[in-house]
Amino acid sequence: MAVTNIESILERHAYEAHRLVQILRETQDALGWLAPETLTCIAHRLQIPRVQVESTANFYSFFHIRPLGEYRILFSDNISDRMLGNQALMQALCEKLWLEPGRVAEDGLVSVDTTSCTGMCDQGPALLANYRAITRLTPARIDEMAHLIRRRVPVGDWPPEWFHVEDNIRRRDVLLDHGLAPGKRWRPRWIAVLRGCWARSSAPPCAGAVARASAATSSGVRAATPGATHTT
Repeated sequence: MAVTNIESILERHAYEAHRLVQILRETQDALGWLAPETLTCIAHRLQIPRVQVESTANFYSFFHIRPLGEYRILFSDNISDRMLGNQALMQALCEKLWLEPGRVAEDGLVSVDTTSCTGMCDQGPALLANYRAITRLTPARIDEMAHLIRRRVPVGDWPPEWFHVEDNIRRRDVLLDHGLAPGKRWRPRWIAVLRGCWARSSAPPCAGAVARASAATSSGVRAATPGATHTT
């Protein structure tokens, strides 16, 4: 069955070695992890050295060359989550599931470990359950999570409010909410200034002109043609 899955993935990517990362990702999604025989099969079918496949799988932290369990629980481990008590919550979950952090349960059901910041610092403590974010952890949620895991309830059937992520971004600027119509683009004012200078000169503007134009527009000074009055 595993060989069939790998073959279909390789065929979909036309057996092209430059798609190795995507092939590994889809293979892991299908099989749960990247076993040694899986890496050997991929290397053989792509006609590349096995060490190339294995080194790629080892380089990226989201690839796993050992089983991680049916449930993969990763607590966000940053200063914000620690201040909110994530370490005590992680220890409580491990105790309820009878396992050590960073280890897979003897029955292969679950593993609990830490990961880098999940970007949920404003809604922590947070974790990833099979790579789905769960926010605002509490001892009660940890207790219920342990029961759900032991009963083998799919993560998708866990309480939906656990996965609620608030949109706390309110900033409006060119990066987050530029307000441009489709097909339009933002252009700094100093670029228009340089184009005007260039149009009146036979040579492109030098670095000094670029710096002066940028400084002038950033300070609120409008560029004008020679002889015109500069206003703020």
